[in-house]
Amino acid sequence: MVTQLLSILNEWTETLELGGTGDVIYTDFEKASYKVPHKRLISKLKSYKIHSSIIEWITNFLSD
Repeated sequence: MVTQLLSILNEWTETLELGGTGDVIYTDFEKASYKVPHKRLISKLKSYKIHSSIIEWITNFLSD
């Protein structure tokens, strides 16, 4: 996880230095997955119209 964070931080820095912009959403599902019923979480994400491939990824993450 640390390697991923350092890699994306480097990309963001380069983008900003070149005058670009970006939007970021960072989520930490580790703690949430223990406190929130998984079916309720998936249902809530669907209600927010989150893209189905992201919901599938999260479902797989929670089940493995």
